[in-house]
Amino acid sequence: MSIFFRSLCALILLLPLLAAAEDANLKRTKLGAIVSLTGDAARNGRNWLEGAQLAIDELQAEGRQISLIVEDDGTVPARVATSFVKLATVDRVDGIIGGTWDFLAETAYPLAKQYQVPFITPTNPVEILSANARSNQWVFTNGLSLAAEQRAIDKFLSTKSVKTIALVFINVPYGTSHAELVRETAKKLGIAVLSENEITYQGFQDGIKLAALRIAQKKPEAVFVVLNYEGVDSLLREFERARVNPMVLMPHTLQEAFEFGASPKRYENAFGVFPKFSSSTFEKIFTDRYHRPPYDYAAAGYDAARFMAEVANRRGQEGPDKIDLTYEGVTGKHSLPTGDRSVVETQASIMTVREGLLFSYAKPALP
Repeated sequence: MSIFFRSLCALILLLPLLAAAEDANLKRTKLGAIVSLTGDAARNGRNWLEGAQLAIDELQAEGRQISLIVEDDGTVPARVATSFVKLATVDRVDGIIGGTWDFLAETAYPLAKQYQVPFITPTNPVEILSANARSNQWVFTNGLSLAAEQRAIDKFLSTKSVKTIALVFINVPYGTSHAELVRETAKKLGIAVLSENEITYQGFQDGIKLAALRIAQKKPEAVFVVLNYEGVDSLLREFERARVNPMVLMPHTLQEAFEFGASPKRYENAFGVFPKFSSSTFEKIFTDRYHRPPYDYAAAGYDAARFMAEVANRRGQEGPDKIDLTYEGVTGKHSLPTGDRSVVETQASIMTVREGLLFSYAKPALP
């Protein structure tokens, strides 16, 4: 047998081993997304899913064998649970992204521990996680933190020299925690809180009308609002009827409310708190794909998908807290291990709407 023929045979025998080695370096990854595509949280859900899907598509273009299996929770906690079990046991995913609103995420946290599947929420601040979630090594968040929001709100209210404010907030952890944040800011800056209005899901519209009436009577300079986009627009519509025009500040719902209300004049004095991007290219890439700029949770969804892909690729038999990982994301540097379940230190900025688009309040609103 010639030397050439023997060498060729040896190479043929080695090919499966070389292929296996390559597959080990490029692990086939399946991620799950439990997202609100229907129900009250649908706009928020579709928003972060767009960012996540963009990340998955980019990873595939880079040669990664990765897929995203999407489940609609309908903004219903029970459907979060059934979707999680299906993704963990039938699809056998390597990680799950989800929890569009706080009570939806809380449903998933114990299941992540039970099935030992890493779970990340791109929408919920670390400060509102329950005690059980904070001690759960399978749970992560890269949502905009309340601490980052408070820094931006403090500076904004101080710059605007606000002396009086009112609060309107939904009675869920996300709403009550933001109300407490503004109370602390008001106390620190010497701002008088003239009216507090806690809104329940039962009698939602009636609660908004009553809140608007109280605020019209008290006439605060500013109103801090934590409601969904429909609630925000309803409140501003009631202000129009009452012929009052306070400055309105809200977390993350500004663009959605603006698009829903289709009344630019109603939003001339409205501002929102949004994540600050550390990437100068993400907005262009997102806009090229979806033909509109990103807002709300899009960047966090993108980062959550890329981060979870790295967790899945590096994870062995041990829990995810044993992974040493750094990912430079759009919303900041993500890293493991983490002590408080937040994998990124986020920053916030105040935005306003002009000609239908979001602009930073710190910069000229229009060219």
